[in-house]
Amino acid sequence: MGGKMNKKNFFIACVFCSALLAAGSVYADDHSYLSGVGSKLGQGFANITTGVVEIPKNIANISHEQNIFVGMTWGLLRGAMETIGRTTVGVAELITPSSVITFFQPGLI
Repeated sequence: MGGKMNKKNFFIACVFCSALLAAGSVYADDHSYLSGVGSKLGQGFANITTGVVEIPKNIANISHEQNIFVGMTWGLLRGAMETIGRTTVGVAELITPSSVITFFQPGLI
C-alpha cells in the first residue's frame, strides 16, 4: 500500500488529469476568460513535461546542420538553455492562470 500505484488508481488519476486538462477546451470556441485560463494551464503543463525534449532535439538538429562534435557540444548547451526557458515559461503559465496575458505569441507549444 506504500508508494505503489495499482492499475486502477493509475487509470483514475489519468482520467482525472484528462478531465482537468480538457475542461478549458469545452469552451474553446468562446473566447472567454475560462478558455484563456484552460489554454494557459494546458500550455504550461505541456511546456513543463516536454521541455527536456529540447536537448536531444537540438543535438540532432545541430549535428545534422554541422557535424556530430558540434551537435554534441553546442547542441547540448543550446538544448539545455531552451529546456530551462521552456520549463520556466511553463511554470509561469501554471502559477498565473488567472491572468490571461500570454508570454509569447504564439505559445511555445
